Amino acid sequence: MAFRARVNPATLRRRVRAPTLPRAPARALLAPPTQAAAGPGPATLLARGLYTSAPRASLRSFLGFKEPTPADHLLEAAASRAGDVPTKWRDYAFTLSVPTSRRLTADESLTVLRACMELRGPRVPPPLLYGVASQCYEGIPVDERTPEHHAAMVRLLTTIAFRDARELAITIAGQHPGAMGREEWDALLRSQKDVERVLAIAPIDDHTFSVLLERVNTRGRIAEIKALMAARGVHPGPWTEVGLAQAYVAAGLDWQAETIVESWPEEADADPELARARWRVHLDRAVKRGDGAAVRKLVSGEHALGEVPAEALAFIVLDELPIAPTVGDILGGISRTADQVGSLLSPETWDQVFLALLERGTDLETVWSANNQRYSAPGEALAAELIARLTAMESPLFHEALQVYTDATTNEDAPAMRPKVYVGLLDAALAVEPTDEVREAVLSHILVDMAVARRRFPAGYATRLVVDMWKRFAIDHPDACAMYDAVLSASQPLDAKQWEHVLLQFIQLSFPGSTVPTPELLIRMLGDMRAAGYSPSSRILTKLLWAYADMAKTVSKYEARSAAAVHSELLNATRNVQALLNLDAALDIDLRLLTSLMSALQCCGAVDDALAVWAEIVRLHKTYPPEQMGAAVSVMLDMCGHAGMVERGIKVWAWASRRGFIVGEKDWEAYIEMLARNGRLHEAVDAVAEMKAELAPSYEVILTPLRFARGTPHLKAVRRRLADLFPEWEERLFAATSKGTK
Repeated sequence: MAFRARVNPATLRRRVRAPTLPRAPARALLAPPTQAAAGPGPATLLARGLYTSAPRASLRSFLGFKEPTPADHLLEAAASRAGDVPTKWRDYAFTLSVPTSRRLTADESLTVLRACMELRGPRVPPPLLYGVASQCYEGIPVDERTPEHHAAMVRLLTTIAFRDARELAITIAGQHPGAMGREEWDALLRSQKDVERVLAIAPIDDHTFSVLLERVNTRGRIAEIKALMAARGVHPGPWTEVGLAQAYVAAGLDWQAETIVESWPEEADADPELARARWRVHLDRAVKRGDGAAVRKLVSGEHALGEVPAEALAFIVLDELPIAPTVGDILGGISRTADQVGSLLSPETWDQVFLALLERGTDLETVWSANNQRYSAPGEALAAELIARLTAMESPLFHEALQVYTDATTNEDAPAMRPKVYVGLLDAALAVEPTDEVREAVLSHILVDMAVARRRFPAGYATRLVVDMWKRFAIDHPDACAMYDAVLSASQPLDAKQWEHVLLQFIQLSFPGSTVPTPELLIRMLGDMRAAGYSPSSRILTKLLWAYADMAKTVSKYEARSAAAVHSELLNATRNVQALLNLDAALDIDLRLLTSLMSALQCCGAVDDALAVWAEIVRLHKTYPPEQMGAAVSVMLDMCGHAGMVERGIKVWAWASRRGFIVGEKDWEAYIEMLARNGRLHEAVDAVAEMKAELAPSYEVILTPLRFARGTPHLKAVRRRLADLFPEWEERLFAATSKGTK
């Protein structure tokens, strides 16, 4: 079925995060496709079987109103991860503006704010989530807002990657510092780029700077935070020491971390949280040093004071593997490590093991096969690396890469992939056989996912992609236009040259049963270009008008009524272009553009308008190179032939001949056809004889008088004269008239 759905909200609503696409057989990468049966991988089956929308279900049961209320619209908008989100939000905003509608109570608002914390994720647009939260919070009367409202709002805002959300979080915390607890202040410190603003309103203690040091991994940044502590008069305490030690380890300054660690007491700390933080520092140092024995000791039995991080578990697995591990070695190492720590390894641990193996140079097929045996979806980083390697092979393995992508994005909370992942998948799709399965995966899966995730192609890549997709997948012009919509909805803005390239390629597309694009499609694409701030060049308009002319000639073969309707549509489109020529002073109106305009007008039946364009060409003919006038003369002669203006056509021919505008076979052919079409058959043969004196006519030109002589009493005489002029073609001429001409 042709892909005709544009990437609009209705389409996105139908796109479920776990698509029912045919999957490639689970086979060896380089093996024949018949070695194994097809079927979803374990990760996909597990994710599809266990995933539920519990937050959404619980919210719907919370507000069980019989009639839709603002609360219903708010919760529905908050719970929507993909689909017609803008429409739902507009519906909610409209309902909220109705004075008689029931508002959310203070308790309901608090529930919604807490629910939004559950519903946030990479698939929820940050502006939408911010809008839902701010509408909910601001809808609570000021005298009904409690510390719980302020704290819940700040916690939510700090999770939204949106500048306005961060600003509002600072504002609320500054107005209600008493409502903020340690969790809220820590969240503010982690979310703000300008930590000075937070430090100006937050209580500062030993724990404050340990939060700032959590993600520090450079010597320069450590120095900055130490200077900030000195300026605030803060001396390193137990928590700050932990933060500094972690930062030194991350920055590769283990000797400085050791200085801090050696000052810690050997006995267990009374504060379990502090003891756990110090244990993590010891573990990170052992992993950095590559001390396998120390790592195993710290993660086993009573020595393990908390959840073992994925980095440490991956280190243990890798430390036991041989240089060139098999699939069995990898899975066995993971199983033994899980037994040692007494729990299944997290998906992050699996990812880190496979990424490290790839970095070591382990065979791609081995890692890919081992990944297929896991019962969790690969994370973004691993999926991106596998897809990049599978699609970069000399013969891209698109189906295998698509399987990895599908597994990684089945869960609705999975983060959107980076643009280069989509680029790799699409390039691979264009390099394999263009089957219906590949086409469906590209149009209804990959491109729609990009639109949902708000990822954007570079404009240059999008330009190349849409043209390549037309050549590989399009079945007609509406189908090609739908592909254009899908790609450009996920593209950065095109520049003038890129727009011109796309439009020119579209105009030149031809399919069985759809040789030229319809005016509706072309006008819409031109409108898109103008909406982007660019005016079509004379080159584009010339190609466009020639396309209209060719279409008008094609539809002349249709049933009279339908042909008239299409001619009327084409004529309106042509006159729109003509109006643009009159209004756009910056447009370079050259001879080629005027010639194409005259051709489009005369093919649509607007002979008077076409003659007016010819008059303009004649008026300006001295400004044009003589060799370029031949095309305009040919169009004029063609118009005279179809309109029965043969005497005028003879005068035009004489005028053009005197000025040296007749330079090629096409010019002679137009003149000969004009005469023959209007019954001037012997004059047409005379013109063929004149042409012979200047240049050798082709067989098609010689045949022109005969085509129009068929069914007339002049057939034999015309044939005899032509045979006398061209004895070498005599047999073919007699054969053509006995069987019928082209």
